[in-house]
Amino acid sequence: MEQAIIITAYKNFEQLRKLVSALINDFNIYIHIDRKTKWKQEQIKILQKLGSNKKCLVISKYEINWGGYNHLNARIDLLELAYKDGNGYFHIISGEDYPVKSSTEIAKFGEENRDKIFMSSKKVSELGKNISDRYHYFYLTDYLDYKKNAKFKKCITLLIHKLFKIKRKNIGNFNEEEIYKGLIYVSLSKDAVRYVLEYINKDRNYLNDLKTCEIAEEFFFQTILMNSPFKENIVCDHLRYINWTFKNGSGPAILDEEDYEKIKNGNYLFMRKIGKQSKGLLNLLEINY
Repeated sequence: MEQAIIITAYKNFEQLRKLVSALINDFNIYIHIDRKTKWKQEQIKILQKLGSNKKCLVISKYEINWGGYNHLNARIDLLELAYKDGNGYFHIISGEDYPVKSSTEIAKFGEENRDKIFMSSKKVSELGKNISDRYHYFYLTDYLDYKKNAKFKKCITLLIHKLFKIKRKNIGNFNEEEIYKGLIYVSLSKDAVRYVLEYINKDRNYLNDLKTCEIAEEFFFQTILMNSPFKENIVCDHLRYINWTFKNGSGPAILDEEDYEKIKNGNYLFMRKIGKQSKGLLNLLEINY
């Protein structure tokens, strides 16, 4: 069974090259590079030539802001390409991730769990106002970078909504009791991917509403699949180690030696984020990097 890795990246070419090199022997790899990232064509070709018997496809279609819909759009495009190529299992990661296990072990996991979906998921109605406001109000994240001057831009967004009394209650055909949230980092069966792609072609209002949600990607898979015949196949575990504290200049944290025991003793396929502070951790894990 052919399997796919879906990656979005925007910085650190050398790190992305190492990530692709670690996975290319057992996976077809599909990468979207942020159009704001000015990598040379020669660098793109290096990535494409890493696999001798596997595919490495690189596109650069969208400019991506933090929390913007274009980030989701890029992943949908990659997922469609990977599905059309006949892949039977799909892992979505970022360019700052790295495998905890060998590519062979991860591919074996996909073979053994080919009918299962691994993702985090919680009902939004149980998470509080801060989360539901992400779709109640209309955000222009593809045009405004909300990570810069975030409080000011959110205040403007809320002021506009109060003045015009606009408040969205649904996302597409899903009401507030049917909307779920989780991370975009998921592992999906072929049947689940087919269902998702067919659904968004059928309910165009779903994507239209997501375009003006904040961090739309965190509603996308969860809402569709938790309301689908595949709900029983969902394992509420995304299989990624993430440290949600602010450390090494980043939140989520760039991982280091302090994360070793939790990773070693956990059930993970991938970890994020990896950076220059992670070398000691990778040595402890005996990972070739």
